[in-house]
Amino acid sequence: MGYEAASSVAAKDEAVSPSAIEMVLKKSVEVEPLLDTDIFVSSIKKNEPSSPQSDSSSDDPSASKSSALPPSHSANEPKSRPVPSIAKPVTSITKSTPEMSPSSFVYDVLLWKQIPRSAFYFILGGLALELMYRLASSLTLLSAVSYLLLGSLAINFSRTLISGKLIVSPWSSSSCLGASLRFLTAVINVVASTHDSYLNGQDALMTSKAALFLWAASLVTRQFSTLTLLRIAHLAVFSLPLTYATKKKQINVAFESALAQGKKHYVTINPKMKLGAFSFVFLVLVFFLPVLDKAAVSLIFLSFLAHVSKTSDIAGFRRRMVPVARVVNSGYDNLFKICATALNKYEILPVPIKVDVRKKIQ
Repeated sequence: MGYEAASSVAAKDEAVSPSAIEMVLKKSVEVEPLLDTDIFVSSIKKNEPSSPQSDSSSDDPSASKSSALPPSHSANEPKSRPVPSIAKPVTSITKSTPEMSPSSFVYDVLLWKQIPRSAFYFILGGLALELMYRLASSLTLLSAVSYLLLGSLAINFSRTLISGKLIVSPWSSSSCLGASLRFLTAVINVVASTHDSYLNGQDALMTSKAALFLWAASLVTRQFSTLTLLRIAHLAVFSLPLTYATKKKQINVAFESALAQGKKHYVTINPKMKLGAFSFVFLVLVFFLPVLDKAAVSLIFLSFLAHVSKTSDIAGFRRRMVPVARVVNSGYDNLFKICATALNKYEILPVPIKVDVRKKIQ
C-alpha cells in the first residue's frame, strides 16, 4: 500500500509539473514586461551545456518546457530570471543651443542680443588689450607669442608628468580650433565680397569715393599707435552698431537730409569750376605730401576726372589706348609664361602652374 501511494504521488507530480512551469513562466513574463524575451532566451542558450541528447529531448514537450529554466536552478529552488546587460546610449536631457553661422553670431554679439555673452566678449577684449599694453613696454609681438607657447608647453608637461598621459585634447582636433577656422573663413569671405563690391574699379565715382575714404583712414590712423587704435575699435564695435540699431530712424533721416542738401548745392556748381577747384587742391597736395600720399591723391583725381568727363570723351580715350593695351597685355603674357616655366622647371611651387589657362585680355 505504501509503495502504491508513493507511486501515485510521484505520478501526480510528473503530471502537474509541466503546467506549473508554464504558469510560472507566464507570471514572470507579466511581471517583467520590460525584458526582451529573445535576449532572455539567447542568454539561456549560452548557459546551457551541450549534450548529445538535446536532439532526442526535443520530442518530449515536458522536457522542452523544463529546459527553459537555467541549469543552475532546480525545480524546488525559487525561480529567478537573470537580467541581461543591455548597453544603452547615454542621452543628455539638456537641450543644446542651435548652431549659428559665424556672421549671425557676430551680429548678435555686437548688438547685445544676449547681454551675458556680449559682456563676456567685451570684458575679454578689454583684458586682452590691457595685457597687450602691459607687455608692449618690455616685449615685442614675437616674444609675447613665444612666451605664451612656452606657458602652454609647461602646462601640458606638468599634466603629463603627474598623470602619465595628456589630459587636454590636442589643438588639431579641438572644437575651439574648428570654430576659429569657421569664423576666420567667414571674415575672409566678407572681406572678399566687400572688395569685389566696392574696390572693383568699374564705377568711376565709386572708385573716387573708396580711394578718398581709404586715404583719409590712412591719414587718421597714422596719428595713433596700434594699441590706441585697437582700443578705439574695441569700443566702437560694441557701441556704434547698438546705437545705430536703437536710433536707426533718426540717423537715417539726418543722413538723408544732409546728403540731399549736399547734392543740391553740388548740382548748381559749374562742372568746369569743379574741375578747376579739384585740380588746384590736387596740385597743392601733391607738392607737399609724401610719395604714397601722392599716389593716393592721383588715383582720386583720375577717378573723379573720369566721372565728370563725357561718355564720348571716355570712349575716344579708350580707342586711342587700344594699341597700348595690346602691347601691355602681350608683355604681361610673355612675362607670365617665362616665370611659370621657370617655376615649373625647378619645382619651386608644390603645384605646377598651368601656363595656357590664362586668357588674354582684349
